[in-house]
Amino acid sequence: MLREVGDLSRVPAVVSREAYRIVQEALTNAIKHGHGPVRLTAAVEGDDLRLEVTNDGGRSARARTGGRTDGRTGGQTGGRTGGRGVAGMRERVRLLRGELDAGPTESAAGTGWRVAARLPLRSHS
Repeated sequence: MLREVGDLSRVPAVVSREAYRIVQEALTNAIKHGHGPVRLTAAVEGDDLRLEVTNDGGRSARARTGGRTDGRTGGQTGGRTGGRGVAGMRERVRLLRGELDAGPTESAAGTGWRVAARLPLRSHS
C-alpha cells in the first residue's frame, strides 16, 4: 500500500535520488525478511521529506534476522547480496543530515519491521 502526502514535486533531485535508494532497500528488506502487507508512506511535511516503510510481520525478529535483533542479518555467504541494508540507509540519511529509525516492531500480527527516515529538503550548512 502506498500513501503520498503533500507536494512531492518539491523534493530536490539529490534528495529524491537518495530517498529512492532508501525506499528500495527498505522494501527489499520488508519483502525478504517480513511477512504480510508492506506499507509505504512518502510525505512532504514543512521542510522535510518523511519516508516510512512498515510491515506487520508474523514471525519473530530473531527468526527473520538469522538470530540477531539489531537490524543486521546473519549467515550471508559469498558474493554480492544486494544493497547495504540498514548501514547503507544510515549512510545516505547521514549525508543528507537527516534522521533514520529502523528496527523491529510489535503488533497484534507479530513482530514486524519499520524504517522511518526524515530527509531535509534543503541542506543546512
